[in-house]
Amino acid sequence: MTILICIVLVVSLALTGVFAGNYTTHQTREHQADKVMSIARSVSWSEAVQESLHNEEADEHVQAYTRTVQEDTEVEYIVVMNMEGLRFSHPVQDRIGEYFVGNDESRAFTGESYTSIAEGTLGESLRAFVPVWSGDEQLGVVSVGILIDNIEEEVLESQSVVFFGTLMGLLVGLLGALALAQRVKQTMHGLEPQEIAQLVKERDAMLASVREGIIAVNDKGEVVVANEEAKEYFQRAGFMKDPIGEQIDTFLPELGMKNIIDNEKGEYDREETLGSIDIIISRVPVITDTKIVGAVATFREKTELTTLIDQLTDAKTYAETCVSIHTNL
Repeated sequence: MTILICIVLVVSLALTGVFAGNYTTHQTREHQADKVMSIARSVSWSEAVQESLHNEEADEHVQAYTRTVQEDTEVEYIVVMNMEGLRFSHPVQDRIGEYFVGNDESRAFTGESYTSIAEGTLGESLRAFVPVWSGDEQLGVVSVGILIDNIEEEVLESQSVVFFGTLMGLLVGLLGALALAQRVKQTMHGLEPQEIAQLVKERDAMLASVREGIIAVNDKGEVVVANEEAKEYFQRAGFMKDPIGEQIDTFLPELGMKNIIDNEKGEYDREETLGSIDIIISRVPVITDTKIVGAVATFREKTELTTLIDQLTDAKTYAETCVSIHTNL
């Protein structure tokens, strides 16, 4: 049971972890793409950026503004470029006035906003491109980038949360499996399933071997055990149904089993009538840990016992006669 539960837990949590990890990875990358696009749009609307591009002059105000936004938003770079691709801002001061690098910026000069992944002067990055408009006139392009390595670090961080949650779930599940198995084993008196199966077979063999009828009920009065001899008695008495699962007070009130449960007191060698059959019956309550859990009755036809008593009486008389003759001799 413990191994089975552990296997189910490992498989289910592993699958859940894979799907959750993939989803988290996708969401993280989407979030980063949305982030750089939002920053690029905000910068493109900046008055300082528009004024600088309109005047075709890379002044220090644009550099200061983009650097401040870059530090506040923790992106790798914010580049403002004119329609010729010349940089008006860059994290590295010396690269201002040089052409933008990446070969993925051409669509932005036709008025399109998009994201892409390309190799730049700072390394491979996720880049957002947004045109800068002044009315119907495009003045330039803003590009905002985050290094792929930084995105992967965030992806790994988000996946580590999923992994940790999965691991904790697996640990709790394993502890629960061990506790459940221990509880079940205690309930089964320390027996393993194969041992329980063997006991059931032995019980059935013992019930089939005895000549007395045996019937047992639980604390609700439901028949849980009836051997073949008991079923044969019931059929001879006119009760043709299978007794298992039946309420004893409805099926066979003559046996008085419910009284034994209620009174918690046994009765021995009582004469009762089962249909047209006179029987001798003994009934005892079944008590576990001071709690009554059912009752058991054993019975046999009275005529069989009478015949057996007569046979014993005859045997006793014969033995006494033999002893008397031997003594006289």
